[in-house]
Amino acid sequence: MKRSKTTIKNNMKEVEIAVFSLAKGVEDIEIQKNQSYQFVQSVFDDLMTKNNVKSEKIGFGGYKNDIVKFVAGLVDFWSNIEMNIQLDLNNTEDFDPDIPLPDKNEA
Repeated sequence: MKRSKTTIKNNMKEVEIAVFSLAKGVEDIEIQKNQSYQFVQSVFDDLMTKNNVKSEKIGFGGYKNDIVKFVAGLVDFWSNIEMNIQLDLNNTEDFDPDIPLPDKNEA
């Protein structure tokens, strides 16, 4: 039996921490073969390497807003990689490697 949104909202419990866990087997999904999967995996691998830990399980904790910012930052970073890095062999006349890039705070 499907519960309506009103019923769910009326039965909502306020808790100190909401913990969500992924079931084992999520790794069987085909997304594993694409570049965004490899990017996120490298972020987690780098995070563990920098902290001298090794594990097949990862847990993140924090305030909802902080976790949202972390995930959004990964999405934004990946999106910018896709948009900003393009090979253009037809337009090399104006390229001067000695021109400094603008400070990102000035842009």
